[in-house]
Amino acid sequence: MAYTIISRGADLIGINPAFGVSFDIEGLTYVSSYDELPDLNKFYWDALTNCFLPLEATRVLTKLQFRRRFTQEERVMVDAFNTSFESHPVLSVEQKAILRTGLEDYNVASEVNLDDPSTSQMLTLYAALGIINPSRIVEILI
Repeated sequence: MAYTIISRGADLIGINPAFGVSFDIEGLTYVSSYDELPDLNKFYWDALTNCFLPLEATRVLTKLQFRRRFTQEERVMVDAFNTSFESHPVLSVEQKAILRTGLEDYNVASEVNLDDPSTSQMLTLYAALGIINPSRIVEILI
């Protein structure tokens, strides 16, 4: 069964198997659809990334363990983007600054905290730019 996620601002207000992607109810926003919902006793809805994130205690990986959560194709695309984003014509000065800072934080870190909001923010930016599929954010963070 497919489920539709519906929000009002930052609040998750519905997980409904009946709605499709086209509905018009004032103040409500279609967020995304899932073929299967995660266990809601183990995940929470994160309005920043528009995805379910785990409720588990802080999870920390080495940088290599984190990189291996990406497919080979994704790693190649991420690496290529990271080396050339400064000349990317679509990115604003602010987005480039956020990317530079995020990449520098990653470079000086010895590990990656999967529960750190900056980790999901960088993944969300990669998804918005088409470098990874948005559905992969949850898969990478689990």
